[in-house]
Amino acid sequence: MDSNTEQLLLVAFGALVAGAVIVSLMGRNWRRSGYTAVLFMAVATVALWVLAAKVLSGGTGETRAMLTFSPMNASLTFRVDQLSAV
Repeated sequence: MDSNTEQLLLVAFGALVAGAVIVSLMGRNWRRSGYTAVLFMAVATVALWVLAAKVLSGGTGETRAMLTFSPMNASLTFRVDQLSAV
């Protein structure tokens, strides 16, 4: 998985988290908080659709470890393949 697919995944997740925080800080203004939630959800949805289209058309690329724990020979990897993109 190249850095562009990782960035798209993190942008989508970041948009969802940021939207939740901002909407929770808006308080009683229901109309504005609703439109804000829809905006952040749309940003995350577009990022995930672009990621899915990229993975389905081009493949996954290389997988690299995000976190490695050498004594146990374990690592944390992110991999987005064609099946998970659907």
